[in-house]
Amino acid sequence: YNACIFMYKVTHNQVPYIFTEFFKYNRQFHQHNTRQKDHFHLPQIKTNQSKSFIKYSGPLIWKDMCRTIDKNCKISTFKKKVKLLLSLQY
Repeated sequence: YNACIFMYKVTHNQVPYIFTEFFKYNRQFHQHNTRQKDHFHLPQIKTNQSKSFIKYSGPLIWKDMCRTIDKNCKISTFKKKVKLLLSLQY
């Protein structure tokens, strides 16, 4: 839940600048248009432990959330939708 809210705040520029530097978009790595240009770029990782870091897990969680939840809403609405989605999954 907290990672979802954090990623929402990252995409809406509601976190300190240092956190926005953790994440890059695919468009920053490609010179041509792709369907996923507006998605977060997944960093290369070397250990399984790195998969738990927000730099890696955040974009994965955000990608899954964006399939089912509209990310262009107010944070209060987003929180309700995330809670509902998580409660339906478990």
